[in-house]
Order: sequence, then structure tokens, then C-alpha cells
Amino acid sequence: MFTVVSRGGERTFFGSRGANAAVRPARSLATAWQEVKAVHLVGYCFLSRSSARAARELLAEARRYGASISFDVGMGPARTIPRTILQVASQADILFVSRAEARLLTGKKDPRSALDALENLGARQVVVTLGKRGCLFRDNASLVTAPGLATRVADTTGCGDAFVAAFLYARLRGWPVAEAMLLANAAGAAAAGVLGAGEQLPGPHEVLRLLTRQRLTPKWEPVRRQLVQRLTKQWR
Repeated sequence: MFTVVSRGGERTFFGSRGANAAVRPARSLATAWQEVKAVHLVGYCFLSRSSARAARELLAEARRYGASISFDVGMGPARTIPRTILQVASQADILFVSRAEARLLTGKKDPRSALDALENLGARQVVVTLGKRGCLFRDNASLVTAPGLATRVADTTGCGDAFVAAFLYARLRGWPVAEAMLLANAAGAAAAGVLGAGEQLPGPHEVLRLLTRQRLTPKWEPVRRQLVQRLTKQWR
């Protein structure tokens, strides 16, 4: 997939899933599966019959071997195959969904109501992204909004992927969910500050720099300081 960004900021995506049609799950990975901690899937896996078959087999194997499952919905799948997406979402340990995607899937305009509806389906942890406003999640039974970080936006391509990657990075290391959310917001904001995605996305030190120079509300400032301290040790 590649993206064309016009001078006016409009983005056009050109993509092809041709190679995916030839992918078949291997049958000799039982030993490897025992070392797998997590499996991450995206909604676009379910748009074609061949990739959907492979994705469903991955889900089944992940459940069989006790790996956690994270699922990033995507706007296209939420619009075109909502029933399939809801079925997969019900199996997710962590479900990532934008506010617009959550509304398409649940019919709820309020993101809090949409989050409740998705949890009622069976998803254990639902994360609703709110753009520059941050993200909504549940922590210790309470709905919490993690603040977004200010940045000069150049291109939002890749922001969602950066957000998800940072969140999973933190949670797979056992960090508190509030720190994971703030790190994810920082990674998404840092990604918005550069043109393009892939190799153009900012690295860990750029994310840490963004977190270091910002100040948040009294509620979130201790979380930010703790996260900066942790990342400084992790990434030095």
C-alpha cells in the first residue's frame, strides 16, 4: 500500500492484497506457538475470503495456546462487514476502535455508550481513539479519557498504527494501562508530525522527547512523569 498526499492535505490510498491470497497457515508451528504471547489482527484481514480464513485459523490457534488477541478494526471493514467485525471483536482481549468506527458498529453516537456496547459483546479491553482529544478506556471499572499531546500535524497517515504499536509495547511489558494509553497517544501525536508512514515514522527517542517537553493536567502529570522516567531507563 502507498499513499498520495495532495497539497491541500487530502489523502488517497492505493493498496493491493494480491500477495495475501497465496498465504496459507503453516501446519508445523506447534512448538513456535508455545512461545507466542500475543497475536494482533486488523479488520482488513477479513475483507477477502483467503485472508479471512487464515485470520480465523490464527484466532483459533491463539485461543488454543493461550495467547492474547488484539484487534484493530479499521474504517473500511467497520463499514462494509460490520457483522464479521463484531464477531471477531467479541473474541478480542484488546479491541482498538476509532470513535467513527465504534459508531458504525454499535449505532451509538456517544463514545462511552459505544464502548459499553462493545464490552457487552465480550471484548475485554476496549480502546476508543478520539483523535487529538486522546482516547477513552476503562480502568478499574471507571471510564477514563487519556489526554492527547499537542503537536503540529503534517500527515495523519500511520498515526493509528503507531498508537496501537505503542500501547501493545507497554502492555506486553506489564506497564499500567494509564501509562500505556499515554504512551500510545504520544506515539500517535509524534507520527502526525511527519509526512508519510513506514520508515518515516518517528522512533522511540522522538516519542520520549514529545512526552518530556509537555505538561498535562494535575491528574495526568504524575503518570507522564512516571512514564518518562520508565522510558528514559528503557531507551537510554
